[in-house]
Amino acid sequence: MILAVWGKSLAYVCFLTLLLRGVTGKYNKNTRKSLPAMPKLITQHGYPAETHTVATDDGYILTMHRIPYSPLSNSTDTARPVVFLQHGLISSSVDWVIMGPGNGLGYLLADAGYDVWMGNARGNMYSTRHNKLSAMLPTFWSFSWHEMGVYDLPAEIDYILTNTTQKSLRYVGHSMGTTMFYVLMSKKPEYNAKISRMIALAPVAFLRNTKSPFASITKLVPSGVSKQNGAI
Repeated sequence: MILAVWGKSLAYVCFLTLLLRGVTGKYNKNTRKSLPAMPKLITQHGYPAETHTVATDDGYILTMHRIPYSPLSNSTDTARPVVFLQHGLISSSVDWVIMGPGNGLGYLLADAGYDVWMGNARGNMYSTRHNKLSAMLPTFWSFSWHEMGVYDLPAEIDYILTNTTQKSLRYVGHSMGTTMFYVLMSKKPEYNAKISRMIALAPVAFLRNTKSPFASITKLVPSGVSKQNGAI
């Protein structure tokens, strides 16, 4: 019993130490400067890239990035199967391409013949605009993955299908990206008809049985998922 308590306490200490180190630790000031913004991060490798914006029903303006085809392809005109990539918590569309060609999923899918679209949830570094609210206002950040699923995903999916003249798309979600998908399909099941296949990476649906030390500190996180990507 004593060993179990001691082991659990040690786990908490290690976790908090790593967390604080990540928050307060020093980093190379050139790190951000050396990282090109999207879509340059893509075009620097010779891949075509596009930036699209879409407004949600509750006023948030989201940015999506697209790799319409691969330079390895022989044709740019053929209608390609569409795949939509949705990032996880405290992330952005950069996640899918930051590892570069041959490694990043966005590039791999483009090379495989897909029309690749990458979403950005409200509040992240590419989606901090609203029709009426300033990102400096607390009300801007009054949301969770519920609103992302009910408002963000439908707006993005409809926009993609309209602009590609496709009837359905493949959906790849990572972590919170899967949670958003589950919310959408629970609240708006008619969207099942617009998804030909869903791939869940590190899926998250229920948290009530979570035993990780992280679960204990989430109670301290303010609304807006800790202004989820605004800190990036």
